[in-house]
Amino acid sequence: MSIGLVSGREMVRLARVLPLNVTMRLALMGKHERLSAQRVYELGLITDQSSDQYRVWYTHGVMHWIGIDVHDEGDYERKLEPGMAFVVEPGIYVRPQALDNLPDTPENRAFKAAVAPAVAKYKDIGIRLEDSFLLTAGGLKNLSAKVPKAIDDVERLLSEAQRSR
Repeated sequence: MSIGLVSGREMVRLARVLPLNVTMRLALMGKHERLSAQRVYELGLITDQSSDQYRVWYTHGVMHWIGIDVHDEGDYERKLEPGMAFVVEPGIYVRPQALDNLPDTPENRAFKAAVAPAVAKYKDIGIRLEDSFLLTAGGLKNLSAKVPKAIDDVERLLSEAQRSR
């Protein structure tokens, strides 16, 4: 069974580019954003991996605090300590209309033309891989470890759910 993802395996690999042994948000963000830019570049969705072009497709941060609210407020510069809970959620969303939001400049027109084949290939694909973590005195506990993330496992789960209807 296919869940309708063009090159879904590539997109999942793109979304999940870092191991999840996070030590601090700023280090994670810097590494994750650079790796995300590299992967989006490899897929042909950007032309310059040293710029912020990847932000056209990667439209949110890599993590946020969780607690009483799903998106808790928090000091992202604060050192992580036991008892803190957060989500790491890499994602990519290829919405062709995102290109329409770019200012009409010669550089953006050239960018749109250069990425058009990849945008057509990955059009309307959006993937976010979200893991919830609790930092304990003994280390990092992945609260969502049992949630399937591999494309084969997700497809199997969806197939079973459809059969049970």
